[in-house]
Amino acid sequence: MAYWICGTVLRDDRSVRNNKIGADLYDLRESAEMEIGMKQIYSMNSGWRYRKQEEAGGAAIDDYFDMFKNISKTGAAADERGIAFYDGDWQQIDLPHDCSLDEPYAPENASGQGYKPPMRGWYRKSFTLDESFDGRKLFVKFEAIAVHSVIYMNGIQIAESHSAYTPILVEITDFYEAGKQNVLCVGADNFVNEGWWYEGCGIYGDVSLIAAETSYIRENGVRVVTEKMDSGDWNVRVSVELEAEEDAGELRVEYEFPELAIAKAGYACDCERAGGTVAKEAEEEIGKSGTKWIVQEPNAAGVYAVELAVCAPELWDPENPKLYRAVCRLYRKDELIDEQEVSFGFRTVTFDVTNGCVINGKPVKLKGVCLHHDHAGTGVAMPYDLQVYRLKKLKEMGCNAIRTSHNPQLGGFYKACDELGFLVMNEVRHFSSTEEALNQLRTFVRRDRNHPCVIMWSMFNEEPMQCTKIGAKMAASMKKLIMQEDGTRPVTGGMNGPFEAEGVRNYVDIMGFNYMQYGYDEFHKTYPELPIIGSETGSYLTTRYTANSTEDKISLCSFGKERNKNLFQWSDTPGGTWKYISERPFVLGGFYWTGFDYKGESGNYPNVISAFGAMDLCGFPKDNFYWHKSLWREDAVMTLVPYYYEDSVRLNCYTNCEEYEVYADGEFLGIYQNDRYDPQPVMIKGTCRKLLVIGKNQGEECVRASAAKPGAPKYLRVETSDNDIRTDGVHVCVADIYMCDEEGNLVFDANDALTVKVEGGARLVGCGNGDRQSHVLDRTDTPSLFKGCCQVILQSNGRKEDAKLTIGCDAVGGAVMILRQEAAAPVPAIAGETAKVNLMTWRVSDVCPDYMTDDNIADAMFAWIPTTIGYGKSLMLSHKQGFGMILGNCIVPDPKSGKPVLVLDRILGKCDLYFNKTLVYQCEDGAETVRLTIPDELRNETLVVSLVFYLNGGEVGIPGEVYVEVI
Repeated sequence: MAYWICGTVLRDDRSVRNNKIGADLYDLRESAEMEIGMKQIYSMNSGWRYRKQEEAGGAAIDDYFDMFKNISKTGAAADERGIAFYDGDWQQIDLPHDCSLDEPYAPENASGQGYKPPMRGWYRKSFTLDESFDGRKLFVKFEAIAVHSVIYMNGIQIAESHSAYTPILVEITDFYEAGKQNVLCVGADNFVNEGWWYEGCGIYGDVSLIAAETSYIRENGVRVVTEKMDSGDWNVRVSVELEAEEDAGELRVEYEFPELAIAKAGYACDCERAGGTVAKEAEEEIGKSGTKWIVQEPNAAGVYAVELAVCAPELWDPENPKLYRAVCRLYRKDELIDEQEVSFGFRTVTFDVTNGCVINGKPVKLKGVCLHHDHAGTGVAMPYDLQVYRLKKLKEMGCNAIRTSHNPQLGGFYKACDELGFLVMNEVRHFSSTEEALNQLRTFVRRDRNHPCVIMWSMFNEEPMQCTKIGAKMAASMKKLIMQEDGTRPVTGGMNGPFEAEGVRNYVDIMGFNYMQYGYDEFHKTYPELPIIGSETGSYLTTRYTANSTEDKISLCSFGKERNKNLFQWSDTPGGTWKYISERPFVLGGFYWTGFDYKGESGNYPNVISAFGAMDLCGFPKDNFYWHKSLWREDAVMTLVPYYYEDSVRLNCYTNCEEYEVYADGEFLGIYQNDRYDPQPVMIKGTCRKLLVIGKNQGEECVRASAAKPGAPKYLRVETSDNDIRTDGVHVCVADIYMCDEEGNLVFDANDALTVKVEGGARLVGCGNGDRQSHVLDRTDTPSLFKGCCQVILQSNGRKEDAKLTIGCDAVGGAVMILRQEAAAPVPAIAGETAKVNLMTWRVSDVCPDYMTDDNIADAMFAWIPTTIGYGKSLMLSHKQGFGMILGNCIVPDPKSGKPVLVLDRILGKCDLYFNKTLVYQCEDGAETVRLTIPDELRNETLVVSLVFYLNGGEVGIPGEVYVEVI
């Protein structure tokens, strides 16, 4: 067997183990200053490697040497889970990431999951932390992983989760090593789902590294409660939960409210350990904004709080979502060691059967939608800017409320709802009072309780035990926990069955009705003190711009009322649903199913997307978007949606005007009375090109709209959610593409194939067109139009240059859009690195008087005593006479490009080095670094590295790292 021996002894470290993956992005991000001192939070979203698991994982146990290549020995996890693994040929990705998007659709898979197959994916990130991180508390926070996940750090299993919707915070202080490469590995699968809708798979939320001092503010440890007093002033209580060690020294908590004018301030504390005193207890006159209040408590963990009196703050409501900030800082003497900032708002929310929902003294009907958490192009991995894009679409429709069905959403969703003024029914995933379920509920409530947008907690959805005594007991335990962790909001749930006296009805403050609107009056007569919310309503199935439903329900009419096609036995149209809600003050409002289409619950194959949305999966409006707009908007609105047949035109006019006049090609056709709840089409005989409609109230014109029959396709129009692309590596821009005729009218029947190219300061995230039957994967650069529309999602790649989007189309020649760069600070991040393969399960032989025989070389049973290398001399062999052997092994990588090289960072003593049983290098005493190219014959094979030491009474061993890298 021939070996290519590189045998050079290096006196400097030329290892490429710290080379950054994807230098264009990650080197820029790394340039952000990484302050060490106070708590720091670094993004871990960049520089990951991903691979789908094609076969069952786990290390094969073939012989004694392999016995410890699993988690029966801590740190010895093998294959994808461990550090003795090469992932250099895996796909390079950034998070968030939904790996189900890359899987093909197939009819044998579940309709609920959008005909996507169940799967498992593996994620790995290699990174190095310098010695400044030593002595600190380190945590990794995963915002969301779908669905079941297991997490490893340096081959050690550190966490496991069975929830796709509960953040995972795991301390890694004991499991990392500064100055060396560390490996974080996550396995995620969706073989068992939590829901009956598309849940995706993978790390679909942000990942962060948190470096804290030994005393710090706990996760979600800042709580703000605002309460309006009888005097008209507001009481604000801000509490901070601290984690502190016994020898923490003198700690000080400082509060700041930059935009708030304070009248008075007082202090309180509830320490977990006794012995401290509060520095200030008496009320103090303040009277100006930006002042800081200090509470001191030496050497104690616990809850510290400040109470403020505030006069006439600006209130938060859906029309004016005013937010304030509370900044809480933790000092050790004069050193700032932690800081958390939260946003909050001042608002009163009450619910009763007489006035309904009242916000800041004003009755507000909840004009809501239910939302799942996926979008075209991204799946469940929706970035913050895409959340904002979707919410603005709902705002345009007149929506003011959202139910998070049937699970908590990503944290950015609530931030966007705060800023845009939405009211949220926040729903937990599991109706249960097991320890695990209550822990998930506690995490959920603590995370979201500061958000003014959240106005009620939903404990369940259509649960089989909702009318039982067991269900009542579970509801009681869940409500008790919610009251302990929040206590400022009512609880509800989505009921779909009889409201038995012994069931959950006794533990909800608001009765949720899933459909069953025909039962509102009867329930109110029986339980007149309990307000009702239409927790789930509508379920009106439509396909965008479709004139007629097909018998197989593949295409659904955009405007019809066809039982068992557009409507189920239990569902109703938008107008029929809203009529029952709007006419009853004891019904607080309703949540239409759904705001957007979503993957899954799609019915018969080839449909892979639901049809319930007022908008499709991209956010392109359907008829019922405009219908809801006419029901919910208070300003005068009108939208015309004409459907052209061979010898007639059906004109759907969605308006909130009392009546409207219709003109066809300038000819007056008549005045039509409007019924917002059941709008009737205007049937126009013959053909016409242009339509004009004038809406009137009490005979006075208040709005007009026009439409025209589209001509031949002429050009693509591109509309973007932003004109610029920020250079922070995070910003997302949505580009909506429309096929237009010469006059700019949308060509509804255009389904042309497109090509997409993104250059410069952005990358392509994904595409979509809203077609329920499209099986084109979301991450494509060759989408197509569907009924004239397509959507492309771009994300900043961190480069400081303009982004160029080029859309190709054979029919009209395509279009080009330039997004100008907007300077933005890069996100402080921990960069990914080129992976190396560490040799594991080292063993050392006894001291032998003679040199090892050929049979002993590479023999694990001969060198059977487990040992550890990389930390100094070998106690078994140092200061001895004779010969001794240290032996380790790994699977040699077989990279698509480059060559695997064995690196021995440092060797003490004279030795002979063998690959399996072949001598490849002789090391003189004192060599520091040895690099040996591994021959091609050993790729994908087990490499046993044996070092036979000549023992002469000195120190021998391997104090440095031993690993394989690819160069």
